[in-house]
Amino acid sequence: MNISSIQVKDEISIAYTDPNQQAGKEDRLKVVSAEEPRPELRANMDALAPYVCEMLELEEDYADGMTIQRVAIERKGSRKIYKISGYKELTKSKTTFRFTTPPRADIVDEGGKDFAIPKDCIVVLQTVENEAERYVKGDRSQSQLPLDD
Repeated sequence: MNISSIQVKDEISIAYTDPNQQAGKEDRLKVVSAEEPRPELRANMDALAPYVCEMLELEEDYADGMTIQRVAIERKGSRKIYKISGYKELTKSKTTFRFTTPPRADIVDEGGKDFAIPKDCIVVLQTVENEAERYVKGDRSQSQLPLDD
């Protein structure tokens, strides 16, 4: 399974490809669900905020209150190209600042055209991908049942 897009809003939307052995091609699939993901998905999406500030050349403290909503992943050979999108509510201007990072690679190509994402950010992005895959496979947040004492 290759995750190509993870979107976390009121509902979860995950696009991915899966090999189709019979057809000898990949199936393009999408899961859209209102079921809550495991807390690790949202936590790791939130953990991307400081890296987004770095990629957008914003001050570090700008990450406070930032909401990461989407991670898009494009595969080029052995490389992955990431774009991260989200928003931040601006209190003084009472408006919403929406952003998408420039495409950033997990490794720099031989020509050095792409800027590589920091290694610690790659770890967070891999965890987001792993959590998305778990979600697609049905591993989601467990609701707490109110039990009487």
